[in-house]
Amino acid sequence: MIVLGVATPFSHDPSAALLIDGSIAALCDEERLIREKHAMERLPVNAIRFCLKKAGIAPGDIDIVAYPWSLDAYNEKKWQFAKRTWRTRPAHAYKTLLRTRSRAEAKIDKLKRTLIASGIDPAKVKTEFVEHHIAHASSCYHLSGFKDAAILSIDGAGEFTSTLFAEGREGEIKKIKEIIYPDSLGLFYSTMTEYLGFQMNDGEYKVMGMAPYGDAGRIDFSKVIKHDRYSYTIDDLYVCAR
Repeated sequence: MIVLGVATPFSHDPSAALLIDGSIAALCDEERLIREKHAMERLPVNAIRFCLKKAGIAPGDIDIVAYPWSLDAYNEKKWQFAKRTWRTRPAHAYKTLLRTRSRAEAKIDKLKRTLIASGIDPAKVKTEFVEHHIAHASSCYHLSGFKDAAILSIDGAGEFTSTLFAEGREGEIKKIKEIIYPDSLGLFYSTMTEYLGFQMNDGEYKVMGMAPYGDAGRIDFSKVIKHDRYSYTIDDLYVCAR
């Protein structure tokens, strides 16, 4: 079986990976080929072509296209998001719920455009939509060499999930707990990156590099981020809107 993984067209760091019978045959980030950092708002067309050429595979040989975003998960979790934000930011909650269908259609359209531009007929391949954080977790767990593993995935927000706690056992991943946007350490990190004058989805590594030279006690974040042993919440006024 030949599986093509396509990640984040028209977002940041678009990429592609090709698996043949469960083994990685090729993978590539679009930025490596066009020499443009993060390849923002680009389709991973060159990355797909690179993977196909490296593996000696024709576009028509692909059986499945995997995409790290699930419409079912998106529709399910949007109500958890609404419940969390309805009192504090009702306008934001209302607008987000109204545009969920258009955003979902846009993502699917971006995937189809990517495939067509790469010479792949979307009608002739099966498409598997994988939950974003399950995709993150899989990329680590299945390459770790461990049969059993504790898994933690922290992101900005995939669908509406920002953090996933899971366990890997005998090749299967089981969810334990999810934290839903706007409680997002990743987006809070990006908000602070932007506040400091750097570009979101690009300058975070610069903030990380400067952090050891700062004074950790200068600003008290305890009122912004609250946590216990099992979860956390963030004042959503300090989180970039999606």
